[in-house]
Amino acid sequence: MEERRLPPHLRRTQQQQPINREPEQPTQQPPVQQRQANVYQQGQNENHQQQYNAQQQYVGQQQYPQQQQYQPQQNFPTQQVEQQQRKPQKIDVDQIPRPYIKSEESITYQQFSTAPAPLYHPPCVHQFYQTFDEGNCGPRYMRSSVYAIGNEPSILQQTEIPFGIVVQPLMEPSLFESDLPQVEFTNEPLRCQRCKAYVSPYFQFCQGGNNYVCNICKMKNQVPPDYYCVLGQGNQRGDKFQRDELNKGSYEIIAPTSYIKKEIKNNLILFCIELTQISVAKGLYSQVISSLQSILDTIPYPDKTDIAFITFDSKIQFYNIPKNLTGEPQIIVVSEIDEANVPLPPEKLFLNIETDRDKIDYMLEKLSKFGETITQQANQLVSVGTVLSNAVQLMQPRSGRILYFGCSAPRYGIGKLPQKPTDTKLFGTDQEKLFYQPNDQAYVKLGQTCLRNHISVDLFIANDENFELATVSPVSNITGGSIYFYPHYNQQINGTELHYALYRNLTRSYAYDLIMTVRTSPGIILFDYYTGSGKISVRDLELSTLNSDQSIAIMLKQEEKILDPEAYIQYALLFTNQQGQRVIRVFNLQLQVVNKNSGNNAWHNIFKTGDVDCIATLLSRKNLPNIMVQSIKQIRQSLFESVINILHAYRKYCSSNSPAGQLILPEAIKILPLYLQTLSKRDILKYGNVRIDNRIFEIHLVLTQSMHFLTNFFYPKLFPVHDINSQIVADKYYVGTLTDDEKTVLPNNIATTIDKIKSDGIYILDTSQFIYIYVGQNVDQSLLLNLFGVNSFAELSSIELFTKIDTDYSTKIQNIIESLQQIRGGTYVPIRVVRQNSPQASLVQSKLVEDEQQLEKSYADYLCELHGAIQNKGGV
Repeated sequence: MEERRLPPHLRRTQQQQPINREPEQPTQQPPVQQRQANVYQQGQNENHQQQYNAQQQYVGQQQYPQQQQYQPQQNFPTQQVEQQQRKPQKIDVDQIPRPYIKSEESITYQQFSTAPAPLYHPPCVHQFYQTFDEGNCGPRYMRSSVYAIGNEPSILQQTEIPFGIVVQPLMEPSLFESDLPQVEFTNEPLRCQRCKAYVSPYFQFCQGGNNYVCNICKMKNQVPPDYYCVLGQGNQRGDKFQRDELNKGSYEIIAPTSYIKKEIKNNLILFCIELTQISVAKGLYSQVISSLQSILDTIPYPDKTDIAFITFDSKIQFYNIPKNLTGEPQIIVVSEIDEANVPLPPEKLFLNIETDRDKIDYMLEKLSKFGETITQQANQLVSVGTVLSNAVQLMQPRSGRILYFGCSAPRYGIGKLPQKPTDTKLFGTDQEKLFYQPNDQAYVKLGQTCLRNHISVDLFIANDENFELATVSPVSNITGGSIYFYPHYNQQINGTELHYALYRNLTRSYAYDLIMTVRTSPGIILFDYYTGSGKISVRDLELSTLNSDQSIAIMLKQEEKILDPEAYIQYALLFTNQQGQRVIRVFNLQLQVVNKNSGNNAWHNIFKTGDVDCIATLLSRKNLPNIMVQSIKQIRQSLFESVINILHAYRKYCSSNSPAGQLILPEAIKILPLYLQTLSKRDILKYGNVRIDNRIFEIHLVLTQSMHFLTNFFYPKLFPVHDINSQIVADKYYVGTLTDDEKTVLPNNIATTIDKIKSDGIYILDTSQFIYIYVGQNVDQSLLLNLFGVNSFAELSSIELFTKIDTDYSTKIQNIIESLQQIRGGTYVPIRVVRQNSPQASLVQSKLVEDEQQLEKSYADYLCELHGAIQNKGGV
């Protein structure tokens, strides 16, 4: 297995040894099913308990008695039920469903085979597992909302579950998994002549190996002479397990020359850096320059990467480097603001990282000094649109990436916007949607120009006021770029965050000049791509770039009856990699087709294979882009009704005999209500006066980021860490230490609620965007000394960022944090230290998503509201 290089913030300095002694075992929690049974047992008789156990085993559902104090709202009256079923019952909030991480699982890892099987169901995103590719594409690359569908379209439609896939095509494998196998054909890749599906483990070879039947369209094709192999036992090719394309669900093809439309010689990266008094004063300018100086040595394929720099204020500065590096660079200033006007050809400005390294070092040193001499009188007006237009013109006709670093809003030149106060009276009204519509189409048009030329734009924005992201962000969204947003940028706090964000941006994997498509069995069609990016044709999506941290949501639709017992999905991505190779990634997935006349409950089998992470992602990406045409209230209501419809369908088709007074949740997707309710407690869908840029930024994250990111965005994980020095796992390891195979023993997470936080405790809260270390005011002094090097809680007021000190306890905390970052491919997550009752404590409290917050119900009350709405819907 190939050894993977970790980013600097995740590289360990020394290996810790396991514990040799065997202290007394801590108290263990009961198994999951036993705890679930305990919920039902409160206030129930023995016969009802037996009924629950049978349903848990055969129906796959969870039942939660109704909360005693809950009075259903007027809109959701409770149905009349039998007298014995209307006894006051109370929800045990400790037992309602939520995603748990268990210490044992963090070091044992579930061994998950992708071999097709009845009621196939991969682990959830937050779980720890190691994938073995044995026919289906692994869930890290592609997930389906369900892994079983009905033979008739009405069956799947009646479940109300959205049918689709979420794909992360360039996902970097975990430390314990291998890269995709690469395949090269002698001539053309083996493909079906009718539907153009690529060869997969599901092609059926026949007639002595001379023909094969496509699993997608069922056409019989002839095997080319150079691909022929005799068939052996079971009509299997003799080379089946020597050819990755015949036994792996995911693989990569080196494309033949006929697939190359436009040769990409080198990766181009253009850095556009704001050089104004405000960007210098904030520290943004100097941070970008110093970070680039330290990151250059780690950029992959330096011989294939060319970079260039432009700076800007009210004018744009281009730099021509002299042959004699002891002199000064020629600075060519462009003052034209209403159109692009690049004064030099690309070959004069772009420098190869490997062969021109001395020139790059010279230029960065000069740029650093320019920042030191900036004056207070410098013009603060910045033309964002003009800068980007010049950058695009410079890149043409070659493709590449533009990285824009700025503090100032677009008040000048192309795409300028007038500065005006936000009309707060529109918040909460139908007119609020006007805030999220572009006020100028210049950036949309510029994004479309970028897309045609295979150029992407990444925005690094550090703005104190309104940057107008609703107007500017399309230039990034359309092209497949990324947005980094630092409101109220503070160099001391945000400098490290920006550094590692830039490090990740420049060192992760990228696809250039790409096009993707999905092929499906007859009866299934591609319905839509849920993304703000790219150019969509009937079946294809084109992007300028795609990176390893991004995912694509694709909605499918079953329109016709399926006669076969299996259905198939094949995702294919054609792109140019960073080495200049044209390659094709192929992901295959087999779905089970269930028949309602077969004697089994077809609807239940579909629910049993539901993927909660995929469903939550599809529903979010379907609804959030509507923010430009719908009110926040309408979007929230649409998500709420989606949950109601799914749970009502489950009760109707799978659990119609259950008492009406009980909330029934399908086991596989039981945390779906939690995931979708939490969106209403974040800036993305929160009621009230929310900063517009914040809302646009969070929508961008949900529409583009990986499901590893989204699982903590939906539900932040809360870990108590004040008692890890006494917690032993597997009779051998303390929590926070490393196992023999370099896995970190994580603590169990707890419910993300203030009720679980004690004033004498220390907690880690992982929200995907930040990791908070929350310190209670009554924490033992020895913990403070061993974690932060301070003697009292009061001394902690001077510490906002966590720095590991040379103690066993601090090392354990650092290991836990590194492991949480490593799960997401090594992406750096900013770490904040927050004291109880400090001004920053409200940041942590706002992320405790199970709690009641302003106008939002607690998680337990939300379940009760759902229950009332399901009862009000009736029909069961």
